[in-house]
Amino acid sequence: MVPPLTDILSVGKKKITLTKGQLDLGGIGKGYAIDALAEYLQTTHQFSYFLINGGGDIYATSDNGRSVTVTLVHPTNQTQGIGVAELHNQGFAASSPYVRSWRDRKTGKAYNHLHSDSPVASYVLAPTASSADIWATTSAVEPDVVTPADVQLLLIKEDKVLRTAEQFDIFT
Repeated sequence: MVPPLTDILSVGKKKITLTKGQLDLGGIGKGYAIDALAEYLQTTHQFSYFLINGGGDIYATSDNGRSVTVTLVHPTNQTQGIGVAELHNQGFAASSPYVRSWRDRKTGKAYNHLHSDSPVASYVLAPTASSADIWATTSAVEPDVVTPADVQLLLIKEDKVLRTAEQFDIFT
């Protein structure tokens, strides 16, 4: 659950400071751009069927009325698929501490783009690409987070499925 902004922000005349937690606007910006492009294609050009892939953050309408299948990549072995998800007028995003990770050359300490020690990889279907990205990041960092009913999660920790929705077909 996102706390009230008054609890986490200090707003001044020249500066806004996040007083608690962390905030990464990268995914939100990419999701927003995908959603804006989808709306533009639908309203200005009346496109009914399309898929936008913004580097893994996806929005798909359909393939002539049929769902669009995306393959889910294994969180630690990028050459292995672990299942599929069917998109139909939905956004999709995945987040994992194993992708975009590095070690400090001096200390050897491992870091990742999530700034989290959580070993959970998340895969999310949501009404928009920005919502999918927000919940993918949030659920990877906080796996017990309560999501809205229209957000579907697959959470994996060390090859074990922690949580899944029927929209995900996991290979066994």
